[in-house]
Amino acid sequence: ADPTLGFPLLGCIPPGTGWPRLPEPRPPCPLSMSDFTAANCNYARVCLARKPHEHSGVLLEQIIEERNLGRMYGPYRAPAAWGSPTVPLPLELQEPRDVACPLLCAPDTAAAALAFPIVTWPDDHTDNAPQQTCKVRRGEDWRRSHHNSTCQVSDTPYHHTVDSYAHGARAAFRDFGLTDLTIWGHDHDGAYRQCALRDPTTAFLILPTVHGPMLWNHSVLLFGALG
Repeated sequence: ADPTLGFPLLGCIPPGTGWPRLPEPRPPCPLSMSDFTAANCNYARVCLARKPHEHSGVLLEQIIEERNLGRMYGPYRAPAAWGSPTVPLPLELQEPRDVACPLLCAPDTAAAALAFPIVTWPDDHTDNAPQQTCKVRRGEDWRRSHHNSTCQVSDTPYHHTVDSYAHGARAAFRDFGLTDLTIWGHDHDGAYRQCALRDPTTAFLILPTVHGPMLWNHSVLLFGALG
C-alpha cells in the first residue's frame, strides 16, 4: 500500500516486513492530531518571523530545482491562522507559471516545519583552507514542529553491522572455502526523494529568505521525518 498510495509520516506507522516487534508501541502516548494542529500553528507563526540565514539562497535554488522535478510545489500563501503573509518568488527567479499565479493557496489544514541548512565540509578541511567548498543540504525541523511527536511505532528496523559481515565471511570460508572476499555497496542518490508522501498537506516547509518568508510543499518523503 505504501509504494502505491504514498508513505504515512504521522500517527501510527505501519510495521515493516520482518522487522522485530517492540514489547509495546513507542512512545506509549503520542501527541494527538488535534493537539498537533494547534501546536504547529503556533510554531508556524514563530517561524514566519525568523530571519534568513547565510545559506537561504542556496536552499531556495535547491527547492526550485526540486519543483522542476515534480518533488515540490509552491510557493504558497500562508493560512490566515498563521498571522503573517508569505512572499512569492522574486522576479529574477520567476517562471511563466509564477507570473500567472504568483502564490498558490495553502489549505487551512496545512502543517509546516522550518527549513534549515545542514553544512558539511570535505574530510581534509581546515580553518586555514577557506577556499574549500562546503556542501549545503536542506533539512526540515520536524522535531520542533511537533510532527515527530505524533508518530508511534510497533517495531524497529533491522540494521546490519560490522558483525554481520564478519559472520558472513566466516560462513563463506567454513562452507565454501572462500577467502578472497569483497564487500560492495552503493548509495542510491536521492532514494527517499523518489517515494511518494501519503498526505502532502502535512509536509509544508517555511524558508526565511532576504525577500521574506516563503512557503513550499513536499510531494515526496523528506529528510527530518521520524516516520
